[in-house]
Amino acid sequence: MVWSDYLYLRGVQGENHALKEELGRLRIEQEQLREDANQGRRLQALLAFKQEFISQTLAAQVLGSSGSDRSRILYLDKGTNDGVKEDMAVITSEGVVGKVLRADRNSSQVLAINDATSGVGAVLDRSRLQGVVKGTDAGELRLHYLMMDEKVEVGERVLTSGGDRIYPKGLPVGTVTEVRPGSDLFFNIRVRPAAQLNRLEEVLIVTRVAEPAPQADVAEAPPRRAAEILAQRLPGLPPKAADAGATGAPPPPARATPEPSPETPR
Repeated sequence: MVWSDYLYLRGVQGENHALKEELGRLRIEQEQLREDANQGRRLQALLAFKQEFISQTLAAQVLGSSGSDRSRILYLDKGTNDGVKEDMAVITSEGVVGKVLRADRNSSQVLAINDATSGVGAVLDRSRLQGVVKGTDAGELRLHYLMMDEKVEVGERVLTSGGDRIYPKGLPVGTVTEVRPGSDLFFNIRVRPAAQLNRLEEVLIVTRVAEPAPQADVAEAPPRRAAEILAQRLPGLPPKAADAGATGAPPPPARATPEPSPETPR
């Protein structure tokens, strides 16, 4: 009896061990599926963002970052073999990340916008005041060159202005979180970045920006005669009459038709 109980307990322990291993394997698979689903949602958001703002982009994985006090560099798995070039903008669906600093054959380095040597041409969403967003040694963002006689409000969105010829116009940069008088004539403005720069996994490299079609300028149109404009406004008016009316000259007098002379009798 004791021996059979011992064997039974050993069998139960073996089953429990097998069930624990199976449960662990299923949990790992569940986490992998959850991560795949999260990645799919992130990529879908990136695609929607790309279709709204950019004409051509390249998706890339973030391999790591320097994260040092002096430089904030991201390393991507795409390089010149994929068409990556220096100074290309790097973004996410949340906002601007940085620009390509260096591109090798199969990888590239990105200078994040919160690096002390970075700079982004920016404009405030509501007031349309323009400045430059720069990083600091502490990894924060500051909006520079806005004078203290202007009105800048906390909570206002900061967008790319497009003036730096790197970042397409209208992309989110961040949100104003603090406005204080500076030591000179300019505000000291702190900005919270729109993108989570320390939690990036996938990004988009902007490889081409669609240029808007040039608008036809009325001033550059070839000059038109006043008679032509008048003839369009008065389509029933004969062209000759239109010319006469447009120039202000009276129409030439009609030639009188000579009457037949009476026949001379023979």
